[in-house]
Formats: sequence, C-alpha cells, structure tokens
Amino acid sequence: NSFGVQNHSRKRRSNLNFDTIKLAQQSGNREELLVKTLTPYSEIPFMSEPSDIVPILIKAEDETFATEIPMLFAVANYRNLNGSFLSNVIIWSYNNTSNEFVIHQVLEEYAPYEVEFFKGKIAPLQCKYFLAVAGYVEDNNGTHPTKVSVYEIGPSPAFTFIKIQEFPNHNIRALKHVTILETTYLMLGSYFINTPNGKQYYSPSQVIVHRYDPNMNMFYFHSSLPGSGVVDLESYSYNLKTFIIVTNYRDNIGNLDIFSFIYIYNDRTKLFDILQYLPTHGAQDMNHFLLSGEAYLVVANEAKGTVYNKSFGVYSDIYKYINGKYYLIQSVATYGAKKWVSLSVPNCMKDILLFMQIKEIMLIKLDFIHFSHKRKF
Repeated sequence: NSFGVQNHSRKRRSNLNFDTIKLAQQSGNREELLVKTLTPYSEIPFMSEPSDIVPILIKAEDETFATEIPMLFAVANYRNLNGSFLSNVIIWSYNNTSNEFVIHQVLEEYAPYEVEFFKGKIAPLQCKYFLAVAGYVEDNNGTHPTKVSVYEIGPSPAFTFIKIQEFPNHNIRALKHVTILETTYLMLGSYFINTPNGKQYYSPSQVIVHRYDPNMNMFYFHSSLPGSGVVDLESYSYNLKTFIIVTNYRDNIGNLDIFSFIYIYNDRTKLFDILQYLPTHGAQDMNHFLLSGEAYLVVANEAKGTVYNKSFGVYSDIYKYINGKYYLIQSVATYGAKKWVSLSVPNCMKDILLFMQIKEIMLIKLDFIHFSHKRKF
C-alpha cells in the first residue's frame, strides 16, 4: 500500500525538458506503462493567473454543416497582471496552418475561477454546446458580487461564444452538469454565502440545481441541496442510476472533520435524494472510477483539525459501491491531498493508476499508487 515517486536525477542531454518516467508493472502478464519524454509542442503566453483550463470538444456529428471543427480550449485567468479580479476567460484555437494556438475569443469576467463545458439536449437528436463560468473571491465582502455566466457556443464556422444568462451567486467553487434522459441540469456549489451575520459555510441551499429549458433556451431553478464549504461536484451514472457527489471542506466554525454527501436521482420525483454521508477530513476532491465493471470512489483528504490548526498527515480513503451503498475498502496515508486522477492501465482491464496531487512543505508534487482489482484489501 505504500507509494511514492522516486527522484530519478541523472544527467540529461540539454534538449530534454522533462525526465523520462517509467512505471513498470512487474506481476503476471501486465504490460508496462511507459511515459516518454515530454517536449513542449507549442507555448501559450498566459496573460495572468490561470485557475482552470478546460478543453472544448465539439463533435462533428453535432455540426451538420461544419467543414472543419476547431480545436478549442478555455483558460480562466483568475487575476490580471496588476492583481485585479477584473479579468477574463480566453478561448484559444489551434491554427493548422501556423501550428500555433491563437486567441479565438475573449470573455470578460470577474474573478473567473471555475469553467464547465457541456452539451445540452434540445431534442432527441439535437443538442447545443454551453460554457459556464463561475467567479469566486476568498475575501469577497459583497462589494464586488461574483456571478455565474452561461455562454451558448454558436454554430460553425464562427463558433462564437454568446452570453445567454447570468446567475448572481454566492462564491462558487464548483460547477458540474449532468444529463438525465433528455434533461440537462447545471449545478452550482458555493464555498460560502455572505449573510448579515457573516460568512455562512453550511446551508440547506449550498448547492443550487438549474434545469435547462430548450424552448426558452434558459436555465431555471430546479432544486437546492445541502452542502458545507463545497469545493467540488461530481456526477456520474452507474447501473442505470445517476449520482451526484458533493465534496464538503469545512463547517461554519472551521472544523475540517465533517461529512461529504452522495445524492441519487429519484426517477419518480425528478429530484436528488440523499443516499449516503461519507466522513471526510478537509476533503478537496472526490473521484469516481470503474474497475472491472465495478464502481469505486476515492477521496482526497487534505487535513484533520480546523482551518486554523491543520494536521496534514491524514489518510485518504477508497470506497467500493456494493448493493446500493459505498463501503470503505482501503485507506492510504497522504499529506495534504488535493486531487485524485484515475488512469486505466493499457491492455489490462483489472488495473488502474491513481495519481494524487499532494502538498509537501512548500511544494506541490504528484504521487501515484497502483490499484488492482485482483488484490484483496
């Protein structure tokens, strides 16, 4: 269960920019996973402090008259060069002629923190593409209210981003969409809400769910879900059921040892019902993955204690979905865990690599563990 990334410090030729990392799978008939040397292909000058980078993948089958689908991605610039939150989201496009990325469009936003690209159903065989942008400021006292902007991505050949709606929000740090049958929902997760009595980190309406109306081309309030210092939202489907994970970081008085919530969609009421409470410790991220057709959930716990006195040496947990509930199957020693990313091992359906971003002293680094379905924990 121990894991770590060794420091392979050897002399390299000057034209190599990154170390070659080789992860050899030793047991059985597994093939080794080889990550070759990475060389920058094209550099993009960031105009400020990027907080989120999202690829914009438009499928050719959704653009009947498109002659060419551009390669786009959005970069949320949290601040500008002078430190002001009056910033933007830059849409970059790949130019096949010059083999460079060029600016496709600039979206003016205030403190853009989180970006969500998604497709909304307007008919059984028709859809539209959207980009949602959420603003967030940690020390926001209400003098510069943040918002969530929703852009519709126009058709080819221009693929112009057109703002169709704004939501006044309470410091959103998490955006997520989910499409259930023919209905698309957009969820906004607040880290805190400004009230006359100060910041409110927990409330019954910490997560706001909006439903897309294709006739009006607008998102309307659908429901609200409890949360507590929400920092991440996840949605996924498994066994014909749809789940929403609300990752809670802290409560109103600063405790980090709280619960995060799992919701399940109720086909009868068309609402999201609470399924389970998971104990978490300053959770920053929860990642769902499938292995051998079975569902797992891994939690990145940052620290125990309070926001004023953090203990970063804490276990992060792996859960397995069994008979309608998630059960703890393994805990991994971590230090200030921030995020998990799962990566399937090529040619091996029963193995997965879990990459974790952690904090160590003043550094941010990546560690990994090799998680196998064949092992018993």
